[in-house]
Amino acid sequence: MTGRKLAAVLLLLLAAGCGVQPTGAVPAGEAPSIPDNRLVVKTPGDATLYFLVRGGLYGSSRSLSGQTGVDAALNALLSGPDARESAAGMVTLLPRVTGPVKVWGSDVLTIQVPFAIKGLPELALSQLVCTAVTVTRYSSAGGALNGVNLGGTDGPPGYRECHP
Repeated sequence: MTGRKLAAVLLLLLAAGCGVQPTGAVPAGEAPSIPDNRLVVKTPGDATLYFLVRGGLYGSSRSLSGQTGVDAALNALLSGPDARESAAGMVTLLPRVTGPVKVWGSDVLTIQVPFAIKGLPELALSQLVCTAVTVTRYSSAGGALNGVNLGGTDGPPGYRECHP
């Protein structure tokens, strides 16, 4: 019986090898990627609004219904994700408010939002700053704007940059 068990084990080991030889990596083209739409405005009159997906900033192109400018984009952002954005898993850390957002300046924009910003998570502030920077960068005014002065009802504006 010992010889039969040994023969069975050897036969099993031999069958497990089945003649397939190991190979190195086989080239198969580029890895798949997900398009980055953070800086893409799909059609004129659209703006890229920044929401959160799985804890990171993600841009969503949304029509502003004929409105233009940073204030229109920020008011749309403060209304929260629409049905399409919510279905895609987008959320916001910003309070939903309907009060006016004030925007002024040319070289560096100053933005005053109608709520307190102290104590808001850094990602919430980034939603505001990156939306404003992106709208300005891709407007007819153009420019190399990387940040804005952002203030709320709880203090004077301070400079913040967009780091999506």
